[in-house]
Amino acid sequence: MIKFDTKVITNILRILILITAALFFARRAWVGEDAFIFFRYVDNLLDGHGLVFNVGERVEGFTAPLWVFTLAATKTITSTNYRAIAIMLGLALSTISIALLLFFDNENKVFFPAGTILLFTNSAFRDFATSGFETSLTYLLLIILSLQIIKGWHTNKPALTSFVLSLLVLNRPEAFLFFPYLLLIVTLSSIKKDKNVFSNVVAFLLPFLLIVGGYQVFRMGYFASLLPNTFYAKKGGSFYLEQGTKYIWDFVASYWFSFSILMPGFFLSLKDWYPPKLSRLITNNRFHLLVMSVLSLLYILYAGGDYMHGRSILISFILMCVFVNKYLEKWVGDFAQKQGSKLTVVYSVVVIGIVNLILLSQAQKPITVIATTQIRGIKDERFHFGFD
Repeated sequence: MIKFDTKVITNILRILILITAALFFARRAWVGEDAFIFFRYVDNLLDGHGLVFNVGERVEGFTAPLWVFTLAATKTITSTNYRAIAIMLGLALSTISIALLLFFDNENKVFFPAGTILLFTNSAFRDFATSGFETSLTYLLLIILSLQIIKGWHTNKPALTSFVLSLLVLNRPEAFLFFPYLLLIVTLSSIKKDKNVFSNVVAFLLPFLLIVGGYQVFRMGYFASLLPNTFYAKKGGSFYLEQGTKYIWDFVASYWFSFSILMPGFFLSLKDWYPPKLSRLITNNRFHLLVMSVLSLLYILYAGGDYMHGRSILISFILMCVFVNKYLEKWVGDFAQKQGSKLTVVYSVVVIGIVNLILLSQAQKPITVIATTQIRGIKDERFHFGFD
């Protein structure tokens, strides 16, 4: 009888899945028109004209200062054009993000990274893995933050968690919604575990105040504005519940099969946190990802989402996928072991193959791509520019 080393097979699977993800990202590599706004700011900054779009006009026409600084830092060490820099950075950061999930979010005996597969087979996730936008850096920071929370670093190493959260806020400002929630969890967890509440809270607050607060002071001094100009131009404080609902529906309708996999994961998680008792919820680190996902969805309902298919909802979708990883892996592992087989990895290979085929089918394309037209004011940005 042939003996299989489960650990070796699992690592081979991880590498194959990672290579597949990288190829998916590379195959859809592109740069959207809004990316050239970042390029213009970086160009003027490196030419000594300051952080401006038009020389002499201090207007913050971007919402991702960290991405601007990342592009600027990369440009100073290479003579490559901005488009190539943005694509290569996107490919690298997005692939690293998937690698982190594959190698550090496996808590069960069986390897079945369903949530991770849902991510890189998602059309919107693949498109914005490059695009020239800040999304690839958001992928990396959000997944690092998620893994820190799962491992309990928000209570054991609150300064490091706060540091990553601060960078995420500088890259995607709506991530600020996570700050008060995580601050509350750090406080309650410290009380429950009889740790030094004051030192933990200070350790969590300090990096955030220095990084996010420091940039806010710079913004108000340099741009003479409380918020980026894009907020006032696009939003202005209005409430866009109807359009936000349409935006969420556009995503769900496009990836109905993905959500048919996510939903069982949510139900399987119920026994870990339902009925909802405060002590149970505080100590269930993965549950915090679900709450953060809901907070992100609430922001979409408030802001109306985006005209670009999937872009604004990806933060919430990533948190959902990481949340269900554990529960779907455990369910497949328990099922395999009940069959009396020690080769639980075989079940992973078969199921992963079937899931991939369905996820990459015509049924998983954005509804606007299938219809070849804009729907409810939303369109697939990459497809709009004529990419096949």
